[in-house]
Amino acid sequence: MINYEYITLEAIYANNNDELIINKNGVNFYIKLDLKDTYETIVIFSNGAIDRKKKLPPVYMRSKWQEEIKSSCIFVDDPTIHGTNLSIGWGIGTPETYYLLEINQILNRIFDVYGFEARNVFYYGSSAGGTMSLILSSMHLGSNAIVNNPQIRVEKFLSGRTINEIREELFTSHSEVEFLNEFNDRLSVPIAFKKYNYVPKTIYLFNRLAYGDYGIHYKALIEDTKLSNVNLDNINFLMYNKPELGHNPISKDNTISILNTYIANPSLWV
Repeated sequence: MINYEYITLEAIYANNNDELIINKNGVNFYIKLDLKDTYETIVIFSNGAIDRKKKLPPVYMRSKWQEEIKSSCIFVDDPTIHGTNLSIGWGIGTPETYYLLEINQILNRIFDVYGFEARNVFYYGSSAGGTMSLILSSMHLGSNAIVNNPQIRVEKFLSGRTINEIREELFTSHSEVEFLNEFNDRLSVPIAFKKYNYVPKTIYLFNRLAYGDYGIHYKALIEDTKLSNVNLDNINFLMYNKPELGHNPISKDNTISILNTYIANPSLWV
């Protein structure tokens, strides 16, 4: 474990290809590093919902892919679900601390120390991980995002059941209305885009035949950004029609192919 203030190049190299615990403002943040000196690019992976029957947090989703990714990687765990029965947290944190903002600051410290330029940083995730990737990238001017079936309005996921579980577990002093109003920038991608004044270059994959991903979240992105005059020209929408997949992401092989292809070819982006 190291403190945030002591993130140095020596500490990064000492913990490469391993778990690193970083304490920031009294909270432990868990990441797994896979830094490859042969690449100038880096992919930041964020978690979707975890299966507590298989693994308790910290969890580093897709970390077994690291040898197939033609880039450095950082796999990020979400402290929101630690010490709870929650399986998904969107980096929401606590009333006092927005964990996703803390993670952004930790990552940027690593980027600065290691020498990664924003244009070479790519945030990836599916479902809740896609939401976190979009918001993390919006916090990081000049960075990019590749996402699959993200939640655009978190409170609409599963008709609000999951976000209510988070509120009842971690925001007990807030009513539902207070919670949704006070922390809307943690729950809405369009509001985050507006707040941080950056819509990242994004490859946005979604299943046209999954009602939630198309009928709720894709449409919410289009409608909410139009209302708030947020320009989506930086987003390249890649739609597929796979009823058998539902909300599940595309296959591992297809995902890795897309990551490696788009990371290596800036001309393919919008």
